Amino acid sequence: MIEQLVENRHKFTKGLPALENLADSIDDLYLSTLYKLKNLS
Repeated sequence: MIEQLVENRHKFTKGLPALENLADSIDDLYLSTLYKLKNLS
């Protein structure tokens, strides 16, 4: 999933800083959730 977000980031953000920030937040949330599920459960 994260690979798809990274590969297609420029397609859906279209260089708009607000959308890039949102994509960063999605990446952070996804990775944080994976960490918690793997290491804290």
